[in-house]
Amino acid sequence: MTKGDSPTPARPPSKILVAPTEPKLLRAMGKTTLTPERFGVDYLWRSHDGKFCGVQRKEFPGDFVASMDDGRMSTELSKMLRLQELGGFACLVIEGDPRWGHDGELLDKYKRYSRSRFESFLASLQLRYGVSYWITEDIPHTGALVRALHGWTQRTDHNSLATRPKQPNGWGLESRIEQACHFMQGLPACGTIRSRLLVEHFGGVPVAWRCTREDLRAIPGIGKETAERWFRFLGGGLDDPLPRAKTKRVRGGSTGDILISVPGLPEISAADIPL
Repeated sequence: MTKGDSPTPARPPSKILVAPTEPKLLRAMGKTTLTPERFGVDYLWRSHDGKFCGVQRKEFPGDFVASMDDGRMSTELSKMLRLQELGGFACLVIEGDPRWGHDGELLDKYKRYSRSRFESFLASLQLRYGVSYWITEDIPHTGALVRALHGWTQRTDHNSLATRPKQPNGWGLESRIEQACHFMQGLPACGTIRSRLLVEHFGGVPVAWRCTREDLRAIPGIGKETAERWFRFLGGGLDDPLPRAKTKRVRGGSTGDILISVPGLPEISAADIPL
């Protein structure tokens, strides 16, 4: 993503409110106040659109097991659900490395807790109450996660998964020919074979922009570098097509080896691959 493509937050980033019971290292991330505890969490902030976001931290096994036994977890969970009713989100961070014995019991001489009970709790948390959870290694890891969640909620869009997966070629690299084939597979009934036939026949994608570079750059959210890459990918018209792939047959064995030359990559035959 280029500079011109970076989304701009709709409002100044919200400060993180931190409960006073949190470790000093984590309190340094924001403003210490009792407000998060009203919502059953240790960290509280607002998203870019003003919704409440909260994170409850439980050190494992100590505080986690104790809160399960004394009922604090149930009380805090009911308050966390209130955040979700208000349109925000709340999640649980379990800080520590759960270690279990062969009998499924927690390897801790001071705490008795089973793996089955732990997994049942996590299932109820997610599937019944819709509260997500993360497991972190230690306090610094928890701090990094909270900062990442805070940053995620300050963004106005989240499109990292809203793209087609890249298509690698046979050598684990992505060439311009493979990019062109992947582009053509967006057409109805155009799979891997037909897309390559089209690309090799026309020397690239037989499509051209019906606009100028300046027209692309004028669209909000599309930077100069991205517009140039898009324009050059389609050649801008008919004056800059992708180089045509060269295919030849190299005799070897009963049927011969098919070798495809891709511009910018060395020619490799089937005999070069030790399979």
